[in-house]
Amino acid sequence: MPVPDQTRNGAEFCLRVRGDSMDEVFPEGTLLFCRPFYEEDHALPIDKYVIAVTSSAHTDQIEATVKRLVRNDNDELVLRPESRNKILHGRDLALGVDTELGTEVRISAVVVGYTRQLD
Repeated sequence: MPVPDQTRNGAEFCLRVRGDSMDEVFPEGTLLFCRPFYEEDHALPIDKYVIAVTSSAHTDQIEATVKRLVRNDNDELVLRPESRNKILHGRDLALGVDTELGTEVRISAVVVGYTRQLD
């Protein structure tokens, strides 16, 4: 969804969080204010929250997810969930192309603000 005229920190669009993969930080329903990320224009936003897009060569399916961009113990850049759901602990998502699976994961945007839904 578009951001109102009074943008926040350069945000150009908003996304509403669904699911529990980031519920320690962004519970379901949180609105994320995002600005597009262009690798040629910006340094990698390490230790920031990012919107990553996963696409499949086998289907037309594209999925967006919010995660923290971090370096793992092997010094590889990965997208890390921050969830209360124990199943998601240690389930980092690798950036780049996985030719075996036919998928690509790339950073699409950086989260520059958020607001939680009031109950």
